[in-house]
Amino acid sequence: MKFASAGFPIIFLAMTSQAYALCQIGDTQNCTVDGRPGIKMCDPHTHMFGACQALERPVVGTLAPRYYVLTVVYAPPGTQGTGQSSVGYSQGSSTGSTTSSSKSVKNEFSLSFERKIGSKENNVSIGGSFEWDKSKTDGTATEIKKTNKSTIAVSGPAIDGIDHDHDIIYLWLNPKITISILQSAKKVSWTFDGSETADIQHLFVGWLKDPSKLPPGVRQALERNGITPEDYADILKSDAFADGSMPAASARYVPLRTTFPYEPPLAAGDPVPTSTYALDNSTTVTDTHSHSNDIKVGVKVDGSFLNEIWKFTAKDAVTWTWTFGTTTSTGTMQSASVTIGGPSFGYTGPTDIAVYYDLDYQTFAFAPFQGALKTLQGTVTRAGTPLRGQEVIAVAGATKYRTFTNTKGEYRFFDTMAGSVELHAGAVDLRLPTVETGKSVDLRL
Repeated sequence: MKFASAGFPIIFLAMTSQAYALCQIGDTQNCTVDGRPGIKMCDPHTHMFGACQALERPVVGTLAPRYYVLTVVYAPPGTQGTGQSSVGYSQGSSTGSTTSSSKSVKNEFSLSFERKIGSKENNVSIGGSFEWDKSKTDGTATEIKKTNKSTIAVSGPAIDGIDHDHDIIYLWLNPKITISILQSAKKVSWTFDGSETADIQHLFVGWLKDPSKLPPGVRQALERNGITPEDYADILKSDAFADGSMPAASARYVPLRTTFPYEPPLAAGDPVPTSTYALDNSTTVTDTHSHSNDIKVGVKVDGSFLNEIWKFTAKDAVTWTWTFGTTTSTGTMQSASVTIGGPSFGYTGPTDIAVYYDLDYQTFAFAPFQGALKTLQGTVTRAGTPLRGQEVIAVAGATKYRTFTNTKGEYRFFDTMAGSVELHAGAVDLRLPTVETGKSVDLRL
């Protein structure tokens, strides 16, 4: 009994010591060393807290790239007649861009984008009908989109055909960025400063190609933000159609396999036909397409922060590289409404317009269709009357093609379709075992 009685206090003290001194891997304690905040880490071997280590204070500063390209909106085909062409992105569309700046820092530094403003559930408004949020798929990137309740629209030119001088590039002038650098950990984090409303300026491509056409107020706004004529050529690179050429299908411009007719009236004095179509990128999600594009711009840097910036920039000169990138996948649906006023009487140009999807800015671009051989064609009628503007869909394997009828109710496809094809128009569904090039297949609704 004496042995048990004497040993009890010793066991109790040992348990008490363990209860107050032991820690688990990953546990930390705040502390102070030399008047500076510090932290104690749990030693994985002894399960005891180690000595207090002073925390490194991140070097924080701001810089302002001269501009950020928010989006590019492509003008639809125009008309010399009385009809008005336009394309609009409204509710259901979030045209914009996803960008990272990983190429702005040296390889030995890791980069992350921090979302420090607003709640986790809501995007952060920058004004001007745009908002930003942290990318859900890329920890180094942010997404800047048009708000769901706003509308962006551009009208077609008052000439027949397509004139990309009427394309509009939306710039965010001098967006302020907060940078946090941890030298010892080789970490850089960045975020937009949401305390100021964004200064957003839209620019017609024609203005940038011929600066003499810039309105004085627009020119002054650009100069005020350090954007000079030397920058115009770089800004124009965000629109690959700006030089008047039609880029071939590429990693950035994905063909939607969608066409619509662009035809003049039957006789002089007849009204120019106008049709409205609903566009979406549904045909791009059967395959995955990805693209990235770099735009390097000069920056304004706080004087006290300049030396620190030089330590982690990827180049000798202090610049900021916006890397735009998008991957299409199911769930990233974009849509637009396009109204086309056909060309005037006597027009002899291409009569079919192809639609492309711009992965960088999630907008639709238009170009004359280059093919001439019709693989499948026909008419769509109801009670013997031709239907104008009727959507016709052809599905071959996993590939979906879309077109619309002209004023005579005629539709036409140009793409090669292998195997059996399913045709859909309104409530009519028709299966063709094979497609004979040029064969007419009429549909009666």
